[in-house]
Amino acid sequence: MTARSDHQDVIAALQAALREFARERDWERYHTPRNLAALIASEAGELLAHFRWDQDALADRPDAVAQEIADVLIGVLRFADVAGIDLEQAVRAKLRLNASKYPPGRSSPVPEDRDNVAPSEDDDRRGRPGPFSR
Repeated sequence: MTARSDHQDVIAALQAALREFARERDWERYHTPRNLAALIASEAGELLAHFRWDQDALADRPDAVAQEIADVLIGVLRFADVAGIDLEQAVRAKLRLNASKYPPGRSSPVPEDRDNVAPSEDDDRRGRPGPFSR
């Protein structure tokens, strides 16, 4: 690509706004990769909390969900800016990698024989796979 894409322009504009926001508040010193990674994880946890117990947060609290996903994106944008990561390039590279790892028609999000497998001791009480299930 020789010219910047519209996506790069939007990403750059958002990053510039976030950079200025942090600078105006003297927060740049706190925006280390480690702190920003922790921010992303904690904001993702807050997003997930809206869906705890199978709640339909998109229907029940769409504004709260939008705010949490915005917080996650703000963290990602700021992290990438501080770390010097070109997000569009990184995402495109990851999509290419995933396309080769998971070709169409040969990849399933759940093993096809999952219904025929006895629950392991790591499966939760509802029979869903636990974090250490095989």
